[in-house]
Amino acid sequence: MAPWCSAVLQLKGFKVKEDKSRRRVTGVESTPTLPPVPAPDPTLPPLPPVSLDDLAGTASLLRNAGTPVRVGRALDSIRAEFVATRQPLIDALNRSLAPLTGRSFDSFEANEAVVNSLAEFARSVGLRFECQKPGCGARSTLVLNAPPRMPGGAFSFRHIGPSGKRTDHVGASALPVLRLLAPE
Repeated sequence: MAPWCSAVLQLKGFKVKEDKSRRRVTGVESTPTLPPVPAPDPTLPPLPPVSLDDLAGTASLLRNAGTPVRVGRALDSIRAEFVATRQPLIDALNRSLAPLTGRSFDSFEANEAVVNSLAEFARSVGLRFECQKPGCGARSTLVLNAPPRMPGGAFSFRHIGPSGKRTDHVGASALPVLRLLAPE
């Protein structure tokens, strides 16, 4: 189990034991414990530094924009720079989520704790998950449904479909590929 998954479950008040042979959580107790501080992943690239000079340049672009058209162009330029510096971080986050693919935990409650943590994380940083249904790819929220024949729940991507109605895609018993997308 990824260290941060154990930390999430532990923060929710579960004590986690892992069976390394099956790569699944084998015991969940209700003893609250503090999670260990995870070590930084050396395989992820360092974040590009942001300096006050960068912010001053942004301010000067807007300060020197005397017309609405120039303000629009300045904002387009700032957005392009922001998107370019954001994408490497999103790529690094996607690589860090890869080990969760195909994972499921002991119970519906444990799966729900992981899904809620992932969904809250994505929401807090303004990102969405890409729906993994072939041919879809919509920006989605990760949810856990409770179908009667799946005691651990069904991992799904929820979004508005082409007809304008809410739709859930995938419905797998294990976590599908998780890929974060930047806002449009």
